Amino acid sequence: MTRSDEVVLVVRNFKWSKVLEQLIAADGYGIKYLYSLDEAAAFLTSCRARAVVVGVQPFSHKDRLAARRCRRLAPRTALVALANESTPLWQLTPTLDWEATALLIWPTERDRVLAALGSGTQRAR
Repeated sequence: MTRSDEVVLVVRNFKWSKVLEQLIAADGYGIKYLYSLDEAAAFLTSCRARAVVVGVQPFSHKDRLAARRCRRLAPRTALVALANESTPLWQLTPTLDWEATALLIWPTERDRVLAALGSGTQRAR
């Protein structure tokens, strides 16, 4: 497995679905758990990842800057915002501000997850 075969899950105050984790692992991706978007940006300075997946929640200005830094440091790495069906619309809108390459509403189909994980590569062209 190469480093670009890793998917970073930012776990700050977000309970990840075991089904999502199993789906990502079943497709051959390793999972790296980091606590914050700042840690994800630091990780991307020295390592490659297929995607950084972060749960949608109210973000501070510092979080938004860290998300943008992730995009700047690794433009071919997807930045995926993950929400659930009960996430309020006002929390989804800021994902545009922090340059998410994809927004997933969980639960969703496997094909949509895989497309989201590849959304950084498509955008960097």
